[in-house]
Amino acid sequence: MRLVPDPAPLRTALQAVVRELDSIHAEETSPDGLVTATVDGRGRLVELYLDTRVFRTTDSRALAAAILDTVRRAAGTAADHAGQALRKELR
Repeated sequence: MRLVPDPAPLRTALQAVVRELDSIHAEETSPDGLVTATVDGRGRLVELYLDTRVFRTTDSRALAAAILDTVRRAAGTAADHAGQALRKELR
């Protein structure tokens, strides 16, 4: 008689979730097209592209805000994808 459920199915499902998270990349671009951010399935920034036009402005605060907003939106998109993957694998 086994009192503790077999952990193998849960372990297999969690491994599938980790693989899915590792495959997720989300990319967002700022409304003006100057900033593009790519994050992984855990929301970590993996690539940041700045259009050369950013060097024509002296408003560093606006640029910083655009970068932060774009990275946050990309992280939100990645989190949505990760949530979908988690729900799919753990049904």
